[in-house]
Order: sequence, then structure tokens, then C-alpha cells
Amino acid sequence: MILKKNISKHIKLYLTLSILIIGLLQCKKEEDPNPPTIFVTVPTDANPIAYKGEFMQLSLTASADAANGAELSKIEVRRKFETGNAVIVLDESTSGSSYELDALSIQVEDQEGTETWTITASDNGGRQTAKTITISIQGNAPELAPTLAFAGPPAQNNDFTIDINKAFVIGVIAKSNDTSNVELEKFVVKKAVGTTSPVTLLDTIISGSVFVWDSTFFSSYQPTIETYSFRITDVNGEVVESSIIATVVQADPGIFVFTGKHVGSYESGVNGGFSTRTGETFHIPTVALEEEEDVDFIFFQNESFGYSLMSPENPLLWGMYPAINGWTTQNKTMFEKTTLSVGNYNDIENKNQLILMIQNVAGISSFTVNYFSEILSNPGGFEVNDIIAFENPNGERGLLLVKEIDEGATVGESTIIFDMKVEKP
Repeated sequence: MILKKNISKHIKLYLTLSILIIGLLQCKKEEDPNPPTIFVTVPTDANPIAYKGEFMQLSLTASADAANGAELSKIEVRRKFETGNAVIVLDESTSGSSYELDALSIQVEDQEGTETWTITASDNGGRQTAKTITISIQGNAPELAPTLAFAGPPAQNNDFTIDINKAFVIGVIAKSNDTSNVELEKFVVKKAVGTTSPVTLLDTIISGSVFVWDSTFFSSYQPTIETYSFRITDVNGEVVESSIIATVVQADPGIFVFTGKHVGSYESGVNGGFSTRTGETFHIPTVALEEEEDVDFIFFQNESFGYSLMSPENPLLWGMYPAINGWTTQNKTMFEKTTLSVGNYNDIENKNQLILMIQNVAGISSFTVNYFSEILSNPGGFEVNDIIAFENPNGERGLLLVKEIDEGATVGESTIIFDMKVEKP
């Protein structure tokens, strides 16, 4: 019995000590994460040979000891030639458990000697890991990069000018270097708009000694400069890159802009009819047969409708203008009031902006009413700076901005002045 009790005591003591040791180890492990790790994928050799002034690629992955709560805080790359001062080529703050650097291009010294690259990864606890690459720089480099050429017409093969929102094709033909004859490995396409940073459109693995590719692109909706860059990398890390610049212009804004147009009610003595396609006004009682198709709407004011814009096809006009009843062509123009601001109107410089303003900002997808009435329409009202959208008989859309209102001595003598922007046919 005494022996059994002693054995039991020893087992309990052993278990207690084991639990204590494991707990201490866990605490120590949590308190002391390992330093970051650095894995360099390019160059594959820690002691590569380079030629004077050669561009070399640096690719790497750094990781923090995330299992113990560590995160990366900074990645730094320095290069130093012989005994000269070190130069920082990358100093980037980061966070998270991992960091990936893809194909940082560094040009080595343009004279023979030894150049050292030092990569340092730091974590949020101040722990650091450094890794060095020692490069032996030798004589002048032979031309070992692959070749890249742009396919000819109809594809774009030089810098070009294009209208907004137009399709175009760019094609490339890449080949292995004749001297090295190594296989191609990677193809990257990037696009920069104006002064913005390039955006990667395509990043794909390729193979073989010849690579042929083309794609359709669309120019921007606004005038700008677009730079399309194409880069081929071979299995030795040799790189060739070429760019094409597209100058996007607004060849034709695609809209008519009418300013200070003056129309009047039926007793004002000012022409009441208006053409949204020419900007011409018409004296309705004397409109000739050949002019009927040009009158898209007529302005008037009366007690029942207030200030109004009405299509010639609407019979409510015929009491004020009996001649319309006999017209061969009675146009149908559709209207809808908007909540757009004068600033919205002023921002419109081309057709695309006009249509987007009507459809997306004003929220008008279709027109259903052939008149606008201050009193009867919903919403109604008619004030300076009001903006009324319309669609003319040809289906072209536009915006009318009320600039001035003259009430006149009677409703039949009222006049208005407006500006207008409308699609060209």
C-alpha cells in the first residue's frame, strides 16, 4: 500500500510539473515570436552574375510569426556598390502576416565590381531579419531580352488619337531572344489614365518561344491620355516592355447648345414655336407647310395650364392656334421636369454626359407625356433655374434651363428666355 501511495504521489507530481512546464513554454512562445522570414524567388541565386548597368528583377515574400501574434511593419531594400554608401531602393510600410514583392526592377552599377542588396523585414515588435544578395558585376551585357512588336493595321501599332468611347484593337508579337533562346514566361498588360497609377489589366503565365496576342479596348468616356504598357518576361527574368499612348479627344461633342432663346405666349408678339434641332423660333399662325416638321414644341401661358411647353400634336393648343389643326405634320415632343441643378447643367460638355445626366442623375428612363404644365404636371411649377428634360420627335433627348420669366400684362403676353442642350441627330 505504501509503495502504491508513493507511486501515485510521483505520478501526480510529474503531471503537475508537466502542466507547469507546458504552460511556461506556451507563455514564453506567445511572448517571444520568431523574427520575420524572407524568401527570395528572383534572383534564384544568392550570388548572381550581372552585367554593367543591367536591370535585374527582385521578387520576394516576407512573413511574420503570425501564430504568435506578430505582424509585419516594414520592408526595406538597400543596394551598395563596393565600399560606397548604401542607397535605399524600397522603403515600404506594411501590415498583416505576409508581404509579396513582385518584380522590382533595380539597375546595377555601370562599372565592374561587387554590389550588395540587403533586404530587411521588420515586425511590429521591432524584430528584424536581413537577407543579402551579392552580385558580381562583369563586362558589358549582350542583348538577352526577348523582343516585342505591335501587330500592324487594323490593330493600333503606334501612338494614336481616338474619339471618346470608341473600340480599338492592340496586338503584340513576342519572341525569345535569338542568343539565349530561352522560353517566354510571363505577359503583363497595364493601363494608366492621365497621371493615375497604372492598373493591371492582364497578368498571365505563357510558354514557348513565340507569343501572339490581341485584344479589343474601349477609349475613355472623357478626353484624356491613356497609356497601355505591355511587358514580356522570359524564364531568365529578362524583360522587354513597350507602350502605346492613346490620346482620347472629343472630336464632336455630339450636342447642340442653344443659349438665350426667347419665346412668347400667343399674344406677346414673340415667336412661340421652337425647333430643338436647329434652335429656330417660329410664329405659329404663319408657319409654312415645309416648316411644320421643324416645330417641336410651343410655349404659352394661360389660366388653366400656367407656363407650359406643348407638342403641336396636343389638341389643347388648337384653341390658341387654330392653324395647327390643319398642319400635315404635328410633332410629338415628350417632357418631364427634373430636380437637376444649374451646376449639373453647366457640367455637361458632350453627348455622353448629357445622357448620363438625364438617365442616371435625373433618373429618367422614358418619357410619357407630350407637354409640361406649371399647373397640371407632377411635379409642376415654373421658376428661373428650373430644368426640364425632353425627347424630341426624332428620339434625341435634351435639357431646357429656364433663365428668365417675363409675366407680361396678361398671360397671353408672357415670355421666357431659356438655354438648351440637346443631342445631335
